Amino acid sequence: MIRRHHYLMVLLVATFLFGCGDEDPPPQVAEDPAATPAAPAETDNPKVAAVPEGIPDLLNREDILDSPGEGEVSVSDVKDVIDSISVVNFSPSVPPRNGNEGEDPEEADPEEDPEEEPREIPITQSFAVGVVSFVPGSNAGFGSDEFPEIVLGSPQGGGDGAGSTDVLSLGDEGEIVLDFGDQVIVDKEGIDFTVFENPFFAGGNPDSIFVEAGIVSVSQDGVIWCAFPFDLDPTLSITNPARYQGFAGVQPVYADESGDPNPFDPSVSGGDSFDLASIGLSWARYLRITDPGFQKTADADGDLIEDAGDHVMGPGQGGFDLDAIAALYVSPLAFFIGSEITKCPGDD
Repeated sequence: MIRRHHYLMVLLVATFLFGCGDEDPPPQVAEDPAATPAAPAETDNPKVAAVPEGIPDLLNREDILDSPGEGEVSVSDVKDVIDSISVVNFSPSVPPRNGNEGEDPEEADPEEDPEEEPREIPITQSFAVGVVSFVPGSNAGFGSDEFPEIVLGSPQGGGDGAGSTDVLSLGDEGEIVLDFGDQVIVDKEGIDFTVFENPFFAGGNPDSIFVEAGIVSVSQDGVIWCAFPFDLDPTLSITNPARYQGFAGVQPVYADESGDPNPFDPSVSGGDSFDLASIGLSWARYLRITDPGFQKTADADGDLIEDAGDHVMGPGQGGFDLDAIAALYVSPLAFFIGSEITKCPGDD
């Protein structure tokens, strides 16, 4: 009996020393370079970082006076608040996930015919659903009391004669980055997405538009950004829509939450539309809007950007006013995780 127990013990030791050595070590997963830090601990909302107490009230344009009376807020007070907000960060609505290059995210069926054509990627439509980051510029603030929801979902267009007030003012040189959750914008025939601001016809004249121009960029990984080409014609009037080519914030918005007209139909929705093919991208995960500032950003010809909004900028109301973004074509992010990042036009 003792001899038998001794034999079993030797057998178990041998199995452990030699049998286990045939297994490969667990694979090492590289860190996703596009991963975004988690939301700050101070907030209960995973999308939104904490905003200093009292800022929504101070940034409400109805409370801002040049000559404050007792208990009222002065312009200088608001400027101090704006200047104190350097960067407000938000985490993406869906964190990046690891995947294998070129493979369908679902496990392959071993009995499946290897020569069978790959399953077609589904395509739907979507509004922006998450804010990745917001860096307010000077005179930013209008709409901050309803941020981030105010820039998500459907546009709230006011039509030809009135700009929507359901917007977030980015401020002079302000910048915001949004995403579409677990989906990405994909390039199909023609227009792929539309950006809605709040321009309107001055005096009902379609040749005289109140414009607050914005520069539009997209990214596949949140690191490499590709801007849509923009051009300003300084020979044309500051309210002439033809002055601004390739910008957002130029065309009035007709679509609203009623769905009539359809916000996903650029022929009736209004707003400014863009095609990923024009910058050589087949898909994009992130979308960025940047206010060029007052004569602080130049186009390819060296002309400094200056729009009508630069001349009426008031406390809390400065810069590009973002209403919403509608993507005409989106597909599941899982199909694109691990794919090669496309370089921007002109990059080596």
